[in-house]
Amino acid sequence: MPTIELVSILCKEILTVPSFSTFTTIVDNSLKSHRGLFQHMFDQTEGVIVHLGNKDLTREDSCFFAGDLIDWDEGAIILPTVDPDSPDRQWWGEDQCVRFRFNAEVFSEVQTLLEYLLHHSPCGQVYFSTDYQFGPTSPDYLVGCSIQQLIDDHNGQGLKWNCLYRVDAV
Repeated sequence: MPTIELVSILCKEILTVPSFSTFTTIVDNSLKSHRGLFQHMFDQTEGVIVHLGNKDLTREDSCFFAGDLIDWDEGAIILPTVDPDSPDRQWWGEDQCVRFRFNAEVFSEVQTLLEYLLHHSPCGQVYFSTDYQFGPTSPDYLVGCSIQQLIDDHNGQGLKWNCLYRVDAV
């Protein structure tokens, strides 16, 4: 289950994020990730976090994920069989999917949300994080990209899973 989270860095306002037709959001002034891969980075700043979720999810759902927002053209994912009691190193399914694209109608609205969060960030910066259990084992960090660079990456080779982008206003 993939997780997409955006942080308007240093934003102290309680934001009322616009409604979107292709996904739902949870907005929180407590920077707590639903997955934790980049929690150590969120712990080093303040701001407002926006969790993106499938349109049919609500804040009350125990699982909040963004699988329906993704254009899944990567082929089949192998679900591993693991023994949680085994002391041996096991393969948990990582490293199967490195890049992704949003569905076209979703990406347009993600761009709108990104611009909104950049506008409300006093330092003009937003973290854009992607987390997927079948993505790369090691997380990646891309600092100082513009919205246009993010769009170009998305439309070209695709965005990276398990990556924390820091998007800067120009």
